[in-house]
Amino acid sequence: MTLCAETHPIAEARVGDTVLAQDGDLGQIERIIRSETSKPVYVVVAVRRLVGHRYPVIPWSLVTGVDRSPRRVHVQGRRGTISRLSETLPLVV
Repeated sequence: MTLCAETHPIAEARVGDTVLAQDGDLGQIERIIRSETSKPVYVVVAVRRLVGHRYPVIPWSLVTGVDRSPRRVHVQGRRGTISRLSETLPLVV
């Protein structure tokens, strides 16, 4: 069963869950950054590369759904595009 990320944003995504882009497996959730109200704002994903890992910071708004049983988080976008996102959090002024 896939749940909408907007209606089940907190309890469903956990560190270690597999992240799937529109064209396949992206990596695993390394960290979830939450707001003051405990809602997820960003997800840091460990993406494997030929040499080491990359840790792009994905806005929660790109999450399209969460599968409970296989522990999968679906995100909008292609693997190549998402894996090239910044590895730093945006500056909030």
